[in-house]
Amino acid sequence: MKYIYLIALCIVLSSCATGGRGDREGGRDGGDATIETTVGDLPECASVTGNVQCKNVDATRIFTVPEAYPPSGFAAYGIIAFGSRAMPADIDRHLMICEAYSAALAHAFESDVQQSEQLVTVWPVTRYEVSVKLNYAPRAEVCQPAVRYYDLLTAQKAYRDAELAGAKLSGIGPYLLAWSPSDQKGQMDALVLVADLSTVTTPLQAQNVFNNWRNDIEMDPLLWKNGWDLDRVRLKIQQWADLYGERMVTMLIQ
Repeated sequence: MKYIYLIALCIVLSSCATGGRGDREGGRDGGDATIETTVGDLPECASVTGNVQCKNVDATRIFTVPEAYPPSGFAAYGIIAFGSRAMPADIDRHLMICEAYSAALAHAFESDVQQSEQLVTVWPVTRYEVSVKLNYAPRAEVCQPAVRYYDLLTAQKAYRDAELAGAKLSGIGPYLLAWSPSDQKGQMDALVLVADLSTVTTPLQAQNVFNNWRNDIEMDPLLWKNGWDLDRVRLKIQQWADLYGERMVTMLIQ
């Protein structure tokens, strides 16, 4: 029997506006201890009060067209997958998500870190000229065209690939979906990290999610550099639970 493992962070963020349990109690436990660690060819990292900080690692984003997705050369990647394009009734929410995404993450092209040392998070767009402009545009000029030219077909394929691995994507989304290594996308036995942003409705909630995605996921190569480290993924899930309180965390086996 083939086993399919899905590590799911199905986030319930009703506590974001007022701060989760970790915020109310002064953050994560662990004092000011610093633990130096190196693993294989990974950058030198230190664990400072529960957060991993590594040299030569950047948290990045990129706008891509279907022909360039998944982006090549990166150690791992994620995608912001909406279930539909923005409508007049929800365009403000799409813009809010985009603004939090672009504020928390730097352009991949701004980084001097090799792409092979990055987990990049993708916002898909339909037109090549739009992707080029957005990848070099000032942040204030990014989100209107990014929402207008959102590439729904690429997002739907990411949905299908995640569901092929066992994910249940029944919320309104968007979802942050991530694969490591990057060539695992679309395989039935792939491990997919899933963060459900369906309950994110305020700018503060969106900011909190993307800041923690940056700090806890993208900036921790010990988690994803050589494929998912399942023990470390479980630890991240627990840390997010400690920060936000109520949530559903599942590991599905088929």
